Amino acid sequence: MARRRDCDRGPASQTIGNSHGEVRPADRLGGIAAIAALAAPFSDMSFVPSGGVSAGNMSEYLAHGSVPAVSGSWMVARKLVVDRKFDRIEALSREAMSLSGADRNDG
Repeated sequence: MARRRDCDRGPASQTIGNSHGEVRPADRLGGIAAIAALAAPFSDMSFVPSGGVSAGNMSEYLAHGSVPAVSGSWMVARKLVVDRKFDRIEALSREAMSLSGADRNDG
């Protein structure tokens, strides 16, 4: 069993058999340019950027072939949860899905 910190190391996670890695904080590590640089030698890996990802820049990340998904706290901010603003969380999540092109209804 791998520890979470081992799985979050991007290409280092490949050494323990993972094919996906979280890149966090993506914006401070160089954004999409850093992911592109990592993806070149690790072409069989996927990267999920987190940290600095927003509704305004998520499509840039998702356009890269090695990025199957993004993570963003803008959709589920702590204050929204504490204030029980679940309708706002749902709206922000739906907006993100729509922006990503994955706004289909599976239900």
